[in-house]
Amino acid sequence: MSVDITRQELYDLVWSEPMTHAAKRFDISDVMLGRICEDRHVPRPPRGYWANLQSKSPKKRQFIKPPLPELPEPDIGFSRYISMEYKQREEARTDIFDPKDLSDPVRDPPPPFMESMDAFRKRIEDAFPNLIEPEQIKVLHPIVQKVLDYDLSLVAARKRDRYLFSRPEYQDEEGKLRLHLLNAFIMSFEALGFGVTLRGKKYFHFFTTIFSSYKEFHVFIKEYDPSSFERKKLGKVKRRTFCFSWTGEYEVISAGDMFYEFEVFNLDCIKRVIVDLVIKKEKHFRDWVVRSYKYNLEAREQAIEWHEKQIKWAAEAKRKALENLLASREKLMSEAVADMNHADKIRELIETMQAKAQSANRPVKGMKRWVGWARHHANTIDPRHMSLESFEAWASQFKLKH
Repeated sequence: MSVDITRQELYDLVWSEPMTHAAKRFDISDVMLGRICEDRHVPRPPRGYWANLQSKSPKKRQFIKPPLPELPEPDIGFSRYISMEYKQREEARTDIFDPKDLSDPVRDPPPPFMESMDAFRKRIEDAFPNLIEPEQIKVLHPIVQKVLDYDLSLVAARKRDRYLFSRPEYQDEEGKLRLHLLNAFIMSFEALGFGVTLRGKKYFHFFTTIFSSYKEFHVFIKEYDPSSFERKKLGKVKRRTFCFSWTGEYEVISAGDMFYEFEVFNLDCIKRVIVDLVIKKEKHFRDWVVRSYKYNLEAREQAIEWHEKQIKWAAEAKRKALENLLASREKLMSEAVADMNHADKIRELIETMQAKAQSANRPVKGMKRWVGWARHHANTIDPRHMSLESFEAWASQFKLKH
């Protein structure tokens, strides 16, 4: 979140009215406005400032208004130029299609990049703004000032306790050079529109947001002190180099695209770090364009294969469902015919038993009750005796289309 306002205008605003009122101008909360002030290193009134200002008490507290740190206003032209170019190139791509949507036709492959990497590098170098040379930076960035203040507190602490484990790092010549190196990079990053943040209270970690990428960086000095043999036989001399790394881990610092070592430190060193980062981003973008198209082609083949499998499975399921339906109908018919034949057999049995009872000279005990039950059972299982409602329910089990 940011506001379209200069640091000076933001400073004047937050000291002219309470944060809650000032925040409403940008439709944000006072907490968010406070974070913006912190990120842009704009001092704001402390808690109780406005209540104290309105107090009529003769003993009210006198607040000291801190000055606005003299920092260059960020030139977001370069960072916006890079970001907008990639946004426009991404929107202009004609090779993108949804591999899972088979109605979305496969597009032609992406055209080859006409601009060579050397030409791209030159264009980026030409677009790089004119920044202040490190030697001309006379103001300490608030982050660097915070590092220096902590280092000075260690100096004072060691005067009280010489056995203190923590030692100051920026008081000797090498430390002052490291502080200058750090200050130059931070000031240049912010001048280019890249925000810099500090993490940690004792062990500091420095981060910058470059083209939506949150990267940790580290600066240090290397001292080369050759042995007497190397001096005499190999002609090596004592020298010092200025180092920058896109990492905070000493163990992984080695020569490569994440590490830089400069014999002389100037603006060209900072320019090289940023331009190399853009070049790396460009290579990643070009590689991504090619890889994403190949991925979409493979994903489309998989989608077609999956679709064909689904059709096959659906046809097989339909065939099995039809077989089961026909088997169910056949079973219903067979059961109905069997029940009808069974009912006829029961009736024949009834007639046989009645004829036998009539030929007897005495009444057959239980005959009448059995005949009644047997006739009722035969009528119950005989589908020819079903009511219309029962027939409709039975016929619906055949699942015949109307």
